[in-house]
Amino acid sequence: MLTQGFGENTFSSYLNKKFLNDMNDTGIKCEYRATQHFDQEEANVIIEGMLALGYNAFAIWPGHPVSVNVTVTELVNQGIPVILIAGPAELPTDASLCIATDVKVSAMKATENLIKAMGGFGWKYINKCCCG
Repeated sequence: MLTQGFGENTFSSYLNKKFLNDMNDTGIKCEYRATQHFDQEEANVIIEGMLALGYNAFAIWPGHPVSVNVTVTELVNQGIPVILIAGPAELPTDASLCIATDVKVSAMKATENLIKAMGGFGWKYINKCCCG
């Protein structure tokens, strides 16, 4: 299985460690490869190379929610399972699964919890701090 992501960052470092642990636990060979830029074309080059090496399942971090579907469909049509991680594709998609966070909902919940922690007066403090 190949998992492909974009650049080195805290999340990709976590994924790399996670997949190494999973590989040790399950015996399923996993490898993490990342592009230099958040670019679907770069990702496709990595995916095509890994496909040529015989990798038979992919977890892909979409570089673009629309164009990733072309890659997903090409792989699925060859009988290769694909899941999406850290970001969704535009629907409909042939990906079997998407594991991602709804960033808007997460930010809203975090902000609401911050305001509660500030005694319900979050905006008062934010305006005073940031707006004079």
